[in-house]
Amino acid sequence: MQKKFVKIHESIQLFKQSLQSVYPDSEIESLVPLMAEYVFRSSYFKITLNKEKTITQDEYNRLNYLMDELKSGKPIQYIMGYTYFLDLKLKVNEHVLIPRPETEELVMEFIKQHKDNQEPLEILDIGTGSGCIALAIKKNLPRAYVHAIDVSASALAVAKENAAINQLDIEFTVDNIMNPGEYLLDRTYDCIISNPPYIPDAEKSFMKPQVIDYEPHIALFVPDDSQFLFYKKIARLGKLILINGGSVLLELNEFHYMEICDIFLELGYNHINYLKDMQQKPRILTAQYGC
Repeated sequence: MQKKFVKIHESIQLFKQSLQSVYPDSEIESLVPLMAEYVFRSSYFKITLNKEKTITQDEYNRLNYLMDELKSGKPIQYIMGYTYFLDLKLKVNEHVLIPRPETEELVMEFIKQHKDNQEPLEILDIGTGSGCIALAIKKNLPRAYVHAIDVSASALAVAKENAAINQLDIEFTVDNIMNPGEYLLDRTYDCIISNPPYIPDAEKSFMKPQVIDYEPHIALFVPDDSQFLFYKKIARLGKLILINGGSVLLELNEFHYMEICDIFLELGYNHINYLKDMQQKPRILTAQYGC
């Protein structure tokens, strides 16, 4: 489509108006800075300094493409092909979850707990997806050895690319904790960290189409009759591969945090605690195995 003489501030209004039937106003406002980055290859702050400038044909084409894709329900991170996680820029596609702010809080808590460690840590990231957890830990704790696993070879391909882009050294392995391989069971770790699948299948109908239609279900959902499947598997695996006094840090299902804490208590863990996120929801479990 040939553009008219559209100025930057007019293109922003056009963008907002085009999405009003699909997204709430608050979400549209949150998309505007990302739109600026995608369409104008610049920050929202910079483009507003020159808001009377007429946009180019290429910019107009990108704007129309972005609006069409967003109206179809596709997440903007998948359209752009990347997102940000803490201080990292990460490639994302339909094979990996889009990292959430709650997972950033999980990683920040882990870094806070271990930043003063004098000895290099051996860390296992279970269900690494895009590699966001493993890579953020490695960047902030460069002496740590980080081993990241995922059942999906396609997800690991994205994670490996992200490690290369950010020049971070991570060991990646395809493995399934439902039936872990000898390579994993023959090793020991100081810490396990994970954002496991924990949403019951029955809750799919309450979730946004952008999530249901585009993000990998294997990384999100568990059967209704096995809501705690991954928490139980991680707790049992930890007993086999954690050093004495090793720790677990997991993202929690906020609606069942006490039941999850009880799983670890029953399996012999101690110093079990849950932490609230910035929205005051119980979101992070910490536990220790051994003395």
